[in-house]
Amino acid sequence: MRLQKLTFYISIITLLFTSCDSNVEINVPFIEPPVLSNFQVDFDGETWVAETKTATILDGIITITAKANEDKEIVIINILNDQVDTYNIAVGQDVASISYNNTDEEFGLFESDPELLGRIDLNENDTENQLLSGTFFFNGKGTMQIQQFEDDGVTPLLEEVVNPDTGDITFEEVFITETKEFINGIFTHILYSTNTVVDPDPDPPVNNNEFFIKIDGVEFVETSLTAVKTIEDDLELIIITATRGSDEIILKIPADTFTSNRRLKSTIDNVTQDAAISYTESSSQVFFPAEDPDGVIGNFVGISIHNTGTNRIETSSDNSIFKFYSVLNGGIEVRKFTEGSFSVTYTE
Repeated sequence: MRLQKLTFYISIITLLFTSCDSNVEINVPFIEPPVLSNFQVDFDGETWVAETKTATILDGIITITAKANEDKEIVIINILNDQVDTYNIAVGQDVASISYNNTDEEFGLFESDPELLGRIDLNENDTENQLLSGTFFFNGKGTMQIQQFEDDGVTPLLEEVVNPDTGDITFEEVFITETKEFINGIFTHILYSTNTVVDPDPDPPVNNNEFFIKIDGVEFVETSLTAVKTIEDDLELIIITATRGSDEIILKIPADTFTSNRRLKSTIDNVTQDAAISYTESSSQVFFPAEDPDGVIGNFVGISIHNTGTNRIETSSDNSIFKFYSVLNGGIEVRKFTEGSFSVTYTE
């Protein structure tokens, strides 16, 4: 009897399921797939893939920063426009630049050069979702240089340089550089921001300028720090001055520098557009950049932010991006400047 009842119940349940409408619609909510960002480029026979990617569009200027290897390797793309277009890196077309820097290598810094050619294709600027996509390639010129010497290994090798305007002859020290080819560059769906956070009305006014550097391993603690935009020898410059008693560091950066690495030299000219730095000690001894014979300290400064709207200019958070090796009186005395960084707002 129990078996008959069980059979009956099973038959009823089967009938209920089979009599239901087989055309049942199940409404599953649509889930937007995640937007995947990517940044990569080929060089030295390998594909370099960024671990972090950030971007900004400030005053119509695009800056994309990609990092890898614990932020020791950095690629920076800068475009002086935010419209979808092709931007050539060529002579007479000063609209874009690219740099790669590996702080672990002697010749780790390579920058695009108009004479070596390059190109950035900005294929997408999704203003609604604030995403950038495109491709690029460039031939990088190494800015870390090795000074050449005569056979004695001490006397700097000099070359004759003739001024085309005056005919004056000067002799300049000889350095060698290398180039590196960066191809198949891709950046996809890089999220960008369009503003920086600034206190609109600090009360009382806050001086948030910062400057840090070590001289021979000891921190240079300034008592005065100024930053001003001015014209010097027909060049528009941003001049940062850090003073400690009778000691003074003066850094001069071309005002049209955005996110790029600049070689540090003793002077600036219209051709190279490098940055210049000097250190005056005890009001009389002046040290200028020189090549480190051991190849350990490179002479360069890396700018990560230059907002012309707020007059804010900053180095990367990586304090290996601002350093230089200096000498006095042809190398009689040496000073080593390392772990430098700054973040200042300049006046005009």
